[in-house]
Amino acid sequence: MIFNKLCTISTLSSGYDTYGTPSGSWSDTASGIPCAIRTLTGYEIMSLGTQYPGVMLKVYMKYRTLNRKDRITIDSITYNILRVEDAAGRGKLLQLLRSEV
Repeated sequence: MIFNKLCTISTLSSGYDTYGTPSGSWSDTASGIPCAIRTLTGYEIMSLGTQYPGVMLKVYMKYRTLNRKDRITIDSITYNILRVEDAAGRGKLLQLLRSEV
């Protein structure tokens, strides 16, 4: 597999505001990570009469510890991580299913 893109991984640090409402901020934990992208499908969501386009993609990268609380930025587009899989089954290649933020 050819890793022809670079991504940045961000992690959410959670806390609470002055009213006790959960809040948090994103901080970059790694950048310049080589990865590859495969487009799965496009979709649209209707909300209050407005259409919002989205895309489902798979991202492949060398194995690292990630979870659904992380997100990835590639080519200035930020994506939520929906699922993390060990694609090779041996801790060598990470496969992420993600959707656009």
